[in-house]
Amino acid sequence: MAVPPDTGHSGGMTRAASRLVGRDAELGRLGHAAERARSGERTVVVIEGDAGLGKSRLVAEALAVHHHPADVVGLGYGIELTGGQIPYGVAADLLRTLVRDAGADRVRSAAGAYAPALAPLCPDLGPEADAEATAARILPAYASTIEWLGVERLVWLVIDDLPWVDAASRDLIGYLARVVRSSRLLVVVTVRTHDPASDPAVTELVDSVTALDGVDRIPLNVLGREDTAALVTDLTSGTATQEQVERLVAAGQGSPLLTEQLVAAGLDDHGLGLVVSPMLARIQRLDPDTLRLVQLAALGDGHLAHRLLRLVYAAPEARFDAAVDHALDVGLLRYRTEEREFTFAHPLLRAAAEETLSPAERLRGHHGWGEVLCDPRHHHDEARLLVAAAHHWAATDDDTASFRAALTAARVTNRMGDGAGTGNLLLRAWNLWERVPDAAVVAGRGRDDLLVDLADALQSADRLAECAPIFEGELDRTRGDPTAPPLRRLYLAMAAGDIRDVLGDTADPGLYAAALPSATALLAEPPAPLLSRGLNALAWYVRWSDPALSYRLFARALEVSREVGGSAEISFNSGLVAYQLASRGRHDEALAVCDSGLESCVGLVDYLGLEDVRGNVLALSGKLQAGVAQLERALARLPDPSLAPAEWVQSALRTAEWLTSTGNWARAESLLRTCAELNVDEWLTRTFVAADTSVFACHRGELDRAARLADAAWESLGPSEQSQWAVVRYAVRRCRALVAASRRDHDEAHRLLAPLLSHPGIETDAMLWGAAELAARVEGDRADLGAPPARDSLALVTAALEALPSDGPFLTALQRQARADLARAEHTDTADTWAEVRHTWLDLGHIPSTGWACFRLAGAHVRAGDRHSAEAPLGEAWQIAERLGAAPLRDAVVDLARGARIPLARPPDSTRPTSGPLARLTERELEVLRHVAAGRSNDEIAEALFISPKTASVHVSRILVKLDVTTRTKAAAFAYKAGLVTLPSGDMSPS
Repeated sequence: MAVPPDTGHSGGMTRAASRLVGRDAELGRLGHAAERARSGERTVVVIEGDAGLGKSRLVAEALAVHHHPADVVGLGYGIELTGGQIPYGVAADLLRTLVRDAGADRVRSAAGAYAPALAPLCPDLGPEADAEATAARILPAYASTIEWLGVERLVWLVIDDLPWVDAASRDLIGYLARVVRSSRLLVVVTVRTHDPASDPAVTELVDSVTALDGVDRIPLNVLGREDTAALVTDLTSGTATQEQVERLVAAGQGSPLLTEQLVAAGLDDHGLGLVVSPMLARIQRLDPDTLRLVQLAALGDGHLAHRLLRLVYAAPEARFDAAVDHALDVGLLRYRTEEREFTFAHPLLRAAAEETLSPAERLRGHHGWGEVLCDPRHHHDEARLLVAAAHHWAATDDDTASFRAALTAARVTNRMGDGAGTGNLLLRAWNLWERVPDAAVVAGRGRDDLLVDLADALQSADRLAECAPIFEGELDRTRGDPTAPPLRRLYLAMAAGDIRDVLGDTADPGLYAAALPSATALLAEPPAPLLSRGLNALAWYVRWSDPALSYRLFARALEVSREVGGSAEISFNSGLVAYQLASRGRHDEALAVCDSGLESCVGLVDYLGLEDVRGNVLALSGKLQAGVAQLERALARLPDPSLAPAEWVQSALRTAEWLTSTGNWARAESLLRTCAELNVDEWLTRTFVAADTSVFACHRGELDRAARLADAAWESLGPSEQSQWAVVRYAVRRCRALVAASRRDHDEAHRLLAPLLSHPGIETDAMLWGAAELAARVEGDRADLGAPPARDSLALVTAALEALPSDGPFLTALQRQARADLARAEHTDTADTWAEVRHTWLDLGHIPSTGWACFRLAGAHVRAGDRHSAEAPLGEAWQIAERLGAAPLRDAVVDLARGARIPLARPPDSTRPTSGPLARLTERELEVLRHVAAGRSNDEIAEALFISPKTASVHVSRILVKLDVTTRTKAAAFAYKAGLVTLPSGDMSPS
């Protein structure tokens, strides 16, 4: 075969671009997906394959073949950019092309009240626009708009080259795939596989999305010999020999693009070398003007607007136009008329063009792009262009320009909720600070301001581990500076130590002790950016030993952050102060602090964290349902947990805890499962997930699983438990103690709890109420088994109960519960004791504790010889256990019922007969029948159900008629046979 040289015309290449060799089956699958979506079934298609296998061509052909005139199409392209991606860049592209295809009025109408949230991404949806483009607004706005657009027509969302899509847009894609329902939506995503530069998060997103219903995964394989021969024929109108095909397959590796490049390069039968060589050869043979154009385009890919490329090219218009025409003619560039933008025909062509740049040419090219994009006349405050400018300046040797551009872009990314992007940009600025003359003047703020902003951004992006060495490096820098203020060095050191503590590393144990004598000076220190962090760190240290000082330090930190801090600092410090107030029973003041802090919130994570605190305070004040509702609203601010996994998990764990208290165990279990599946890298978060899930497993009675989780949490503390943060140490010890108590290993439970209850400063920390309540329960359980009381344990728990605060309904309930258990340990508890506990928990709406209090109340009645009075609370306890799936409570109830010969009535809603004679009875008649089966007289039934004896007699008569029986005994037999009433032992008969 004689392959003709590249003539500079696009004929053969254009035909090949629309020819899908060997892809008929895949094209058919895309057609079926479009029909499913057109019928109202939201559909996602993921097309996977190595670079050059024709993923983009397959999508283009599908649009050409299966697109209907009424359909609307949104297109977004992932593009590799120097230094990082532009937040919501692809999301903005999708929206702009939807507006172009459907019309701005139609999209604006579909968006409705959400239009201002989307206007920052697409000004055509204005003029009103949100000041902040945050995920909390953008994600639901996007989903709602797509759903409304898809009511009557099919909406195509095509995302090409997912590995190079910015993280914020990837989150949006995952969100749409999960939440959009009952809409004619077809999402088509192409994914380049086996790319070492690809973010692992891309693989996680693809795997999670393809696990959903309605998702089709289409892998593209390499071309075989027959397909390669067909492609050669299509390109050249000639026939290839078998040897030539074999060589093309070997060199082109089955890639349609690379095979075309080999043919277009004009190589003869013996010239098939490395696959990249043909592309380089094509580009290097260009005339100088066209070569310079494609080189600049390679550096600027992703923002190749015609007007911008012309400015960067900086040559007479005629030369620019000629270079553009030639680049288009030979198929290197493509032009999107509607957007007036250029793209490369394929990412590999862009990479080849960039390879031809010398180091000096590369520096000059980035410098040119940076100058153009930073000019206000050209960027028009477009976020993506400002971020791109920062990336270009980062690739130059102009430190000042790079520093200034990074700070400008960081303000944009922070406003858009891109924590990772903000962290990268601020980290770049931080590393440049000392290389920039008059950096503070250029930045318009001090070095400490930048350090705080950088730390907040990294924490938001779940990159806390990167903060510690930055703070410690700054501390080392100040040690060599004799002019550095001593107090600044002190709170800088404490801030660094505090980060180490949270990360689970061992901080210098003498650090805070040495700082304590300076507490008064720190409280009087003028507001400074790092001061609040140092105050908080010292406040945590003295939280046990000097609660009054601790509160003053926390409160001063909040004052400082309000004067000189940002949204994140105010939110965090407001939460700390609110918890301090709540632990003292000052719940209204705590809620007021939260509300004030929320007024200052800007970022999504700031809102989430403080609303989480507010929900917990509401629950602690006794408003459990209101607290749960608030916590659920906080979680709803972050529709996709992967946007801020560490913050979402912390809030979800708190929500799960209170959901467990209010009886919604299914939702709690779902949240805990999601927390585990997110697999957050942060040590602290992983430990809390294991500990909290262990506690929930104990409630369920899954003790082997609970023990494994508790052991995992314990191992995460490392060899020196005392060096760890007090809050996590408490959580891990308590969950292990609960497992031991559930296994009736009371000595081990006491051993684990004693150090917590013996801690100095216990008198002010409401957090320890959970440990005190569990320790009292352990001693009561020990007594129930006939074991002698552990006097040292009783004394320790008694002292703790005297010291701990009981301000507010929830802490009061815990205190009553604990004191009742201590009375049980001494065999002095009575039915009145447990009736008061039951009433307290019932008023709060704490379902599991109500169930256990009912069980204890029944037990007290049985011990007093009043079996009749025990029946109602024991039945209530059993119904709660059955409803929740609480095996330990259920087993305890059955054991007591068996021993006391008390029949148990199943919950009406779970055993309502649907067939047979009992199905003819009303709910009230079924309830009366349960009492009949228990052997009660009409007077006793009337007393139990608060009706008159005559009404009870009427109900019994109707039951006998409906069951067609003549005696109460035969009616009772129906109840037992149908399982309406269960006896604890098979050899017992109704009393």
